[in-house]
Amino acid sequence: MEAIIKEQIDIIIGDLDFSRIRKAMKATGWEWSNLGRTPDEKELEIVARNILINLASSEKNKISMGGFEATKRLGALEMKFVIDRSSPLGNLIKSNGKI
Repeated sequence: MEAIIKEQIDIIIGDLDFSRIRKAMKATGWEWSNLGRTPDEKELEIVARNILINLASSEKNKISMGGFEATKRLGALEMKFVIDRSSPLGNLIKSNGKI
């Protein structure tokens, strides 16, 4: 792994508040199906790091899993934890068959 990628990943992991993420997951009753429970902070960190490593070595521009969403643009990595989102696009296509 390139040093600049490793540095980006380390910074992102250091900036993410896994305690806060876990509290939000517990408050909403969110469990990971493979665990059958809410992951602990270390498990969250491991998954987040693995997602970033996989994205960095991939041709993809985005990987989402377990609430984490990692993006890559012009060699820069970014990660966020998403609790909810909505896009009318899918519903518009379903109801109209077109946009």
